[in-house]
Parts: sequence; structure tokens; C-alpha cells
Amino acid sequence: WDEFTRLSNEYKTVNLGQGFASYEPPKFISDNLIKVAQDTSDIMRYQYSPTQGDNQLLAAIARMYDGKFGQNVKLEPKKNILVTNGCSAACYMTFVGLVNPGEEIIVFEPFYGIYLQSAILAGAKMKFVPMKRSKVQGVDESNANSFIFDEADLRNAITDKTKMILVNTPHNPTGKTFSREELEIIASVAKDHDLLVLADEVYDHITFGKHGDHNRIASFEGMWERTVTCSSFGKTFSCTGFKTGFVIGPENLVKAAAYANAYSNFCAITPIQRALALSIDDAIEQDYFGELEAFYEQKKNLCMEILCKAFGKENVLEPNGAYFIVVDISSIDFPYDSSKGTRDFEFARYCVKEIGVTSIPLSAFYSPKNTQLGENYVRFAFCKPDDLLIEAGRRLEKLKRK
Repeated sequence: WDEFTRLSNEYKTVNLGQGFASYEPPKFISDNLIKVAQDTSDIMRYQYSPTQGDNQLLAAIARMYDGKFGQNVKLEPKKNILVTNGCSAACYMTFVGLVNPGEEIIVFEPFYGIYLQSAILAGAKMKFVPMKRSKVQGVDESNANSFIFDEADLRNAITDKTKMILVNTPHNPTGKTFSREELEIIASVAKDHDLLVLADEVYDHITFGKHGDHNRIASFEGMWERTVTCSSFGKTFSCTGFKTGFVIGPENLVKAAAYANAYSNFCAITPIQRALALSIDDAIEQDYFGELEAFYEQKKNLCMEILCKAFGKENVLEPNGAYFIVVDISSIDFPYDSSKGTRDFEFARYCVKEIGVTSIPLSAFYSPKNTQLGENYVRFAFCKPDDLLIEAGRRLEKLKRK
């Protein structure tokens, strides 16, 4: 990311590499920030919140996720929820609180890189189960859900030191949404071996298409008591700089993560928590979450059209969630010297310097053992204004196919 951010700035590209929204968040976000700042009757708004989270925000999250984890789960704000400094911190606090040094966490790759570093900092070891493009009944081969894992690989990754399985859905970087059948396999394995599950669902409000149903593994039979769900408001409200996330789960698991949080970050930023509490209620009242899906579906469709024109429809993997599109670059003709790096990295550099568009090479999301699985793919982010996406499309027309 550092390399391609630097190159993007140097060559003044259209940056479709990094996954942050390049537009204003909904108006109620700024309105509520102002409201909190101007409320001089609340002298505690600029002071530490309780380490588990501001009471107003805890209650608002409980309302936001009411009924999402099954009919028998009633969220209690002070028992089942922890507010953290972003979803990354939510995952890290979960690792520190629940995984002992030397124990293992299983993750499906490609994967968001911060998982590995967080596991290392927590003293844990990460085991990798690769997802590979395969033919799936009912799924088009040029769909992100063609990335699947083999149940045998998952079961073979388990040792007597395995403590947790991490599943990210909707998935970064591929845009895959794990099907109910896939999650049932993960749930079965977790129950068979008495494992915990961390569900990173940070893109849970950004799904689309016939394969875009978001299934929460914590809602499956026998899974609430062994699952920690992590998310944040940065993607949902287009305000990644707020760095405010949360953990949802059974009291004993949340308590362990909260203990880790208390002795590291202590608490999230109080005025932002207060503003988010007000914003959740505004979002529910205004049907913001439904509008968000429609908003991103339009952007996904525009970016799909642009990328299909540049790379060929068969090479563009339509996403079902999140705001990323993975493209197969096998058919693109460009100067490639294998001594300088993998094909995806070299293409991404070429695309920056010669085409003027930034992407991220997919092999960066794999463990060293499996980088070859990503060497013919790059990721584009479509959380950008339409005019930037259109300009990227104009520039990408310069690409040549073999």
C-alpha cells in the first residue's frame, strides 16, 4: 500500500487502489458532530467514555443489530458489545483477549493483511487455507463467488493448537460473499473441534446481486456462543477516519476482548461515539442502509462496465459485496520482467506509470507460500466519484490485450 500510494501521488493517477470513500459521508454525520460539539450541557462529551464504549452508542448498536443474530439472541448493550478504535482494533483485541501465545488462527486467503500482523503481535500463529477459482453450481465463472475453499484443506489445517477460525464476509479483496453452505461447513468444523470463530463483517451493509445475501455465522445453530462478530462504521458511513468499530458476541467472549482493550486503547473517542449514536438512529429512520446498497450497486455496475471494456468481460469478477473488483490480467500485453517481481506487481506498476490508474496486486493478500495464486490478478476499488471512475476507464482504454 505504501508503494502504490507513493507512486500514485508521484504520477498523479486515478487512485482505485485504496479502499476509502472519496466523497462526503451522509449529511447527518456532520450534523451530529456539530450537535455534539455545541451541546454545552453535556460536560462529559470531551472526556473518557467507559472503556467498553459510550452508553449511548452501545444502546444504538444494540438497536441497529436487533434480531440479526437469531430470534433467541437479545443484545444487551453492556454485556454483548464492545466499542473499539476501528474494526482492525476489534479484531486485534479479540486475538489478544481470546487466543493464547502459540495458539493458531485459521484464515482464508487471500486475506486482509492486518490480520497476520495482529496475530503476530498477539503472540499467535496464523494458518492459511487458500481459496481458488473453481466451477460452482449456479455461479458464473466470472463471479467473485467462484473463489472457494476446499473443506479438506480447512480440516487438514487444524492441529491441537488451533483456537480460532477467521472468516471475512463480504470479503476483501475479492468481493465474495460466503454462501450459507460454506458457512455451514465452517460452523460444523468449529463445533467438531470446539473452536472459536471471528467473523469480520465490516462490509455487511454493502451487498448486491443474486449472490449478495449476507449470512451471519453467529446466527447459525450452536454458533452464537462461540462467535465474535467485528465491524465498524467507517465503511458503512463513508468515514474511515472516525476509526470507530465494535465487537458483538456472548458476554464471556466480549469481556475478554474488553479486558484487552482496557489495557491498550482504553476507550474510543467520546464525541465521535456520541455523534455515531445519533447517526445510527437517523440512518434507521431515513432507510439509509437500503439506499447505501443501491448507491454502491450503481457504482459497481459502472465500474464493471469500465473494466469489462478494458480487460474483457470474462476477466472481470463481478463482486457480491464490499466495494472491490478483482480482474484477471492474463490477457494483457505489457513489458514484464520476472526478475523485477511477480506479474501482478509489475502490471500494477506499469498501470500507474504508463496508464495513470492505480490498482493493488492480489498476491499482496496471500501468504508467501501461496503468492502464485494471486499473480495474475489485481484489485480495483469503486468507492470513488463517478467522474473518477469514468476517467479511469478512459485511461484504461490504452491497455493492449495479447
